[in-house]
Amino acid sequence: MRLAFALAFLATNAWSQTPGQVRAATEVLELTQMREIVHASDSAYVRQVLKSSPEWQPYADILKEWSHSVHSWEARRPQIVKRLATTFSEAELDSLAAFYRGRLGRKWAAMRVPLQAYLSELFVKTQAELRPLLMEKLQERAAQLHKPLPRIQT
Repeated sequence: MRLAFALAFLATNAWSQTPGQVRAATEVLELTQMREIVHASDSAYVRQVLKSSPEWQPYADILKEWSHSVHSWEARRPQIVKRLATTFSEAELDSLAAFYRGRLGRKWAAMRVPLQAYLSELFVKTQAELRPLLMEKLQERAAQLHKPLPRIQT
């Protein structure tokens, strides 16, 4: 019984956030330009999909709306703050914030937005390039199993 209470206490404290952790996590997000990084991912995704698959151009508005929903900063911000606050202590978050207020931290934060956009474009481009090979392998396996290829749920 004591073990159960001790585990419950540890689990509660390990996954809860103090107001100080939430404050520090929010500051780290601002200093790291996370909003801009999420926006860059959103824009890069749609741009690269349309570049690699021009036949989707007539659906661009729907893809953009969908991507904006997936990359919604307003929806993701509280989730990211919670994740940071449950992963790092207030002191650790304050140390990260101090780093990002410094010269090297500001330089790294400034690099992250274009780097994220580049990575997003690179991933979509690579997926488009490798998709035919993936589909070929999946179809071969389906033929071996004598089953139709299942629909991929996204």
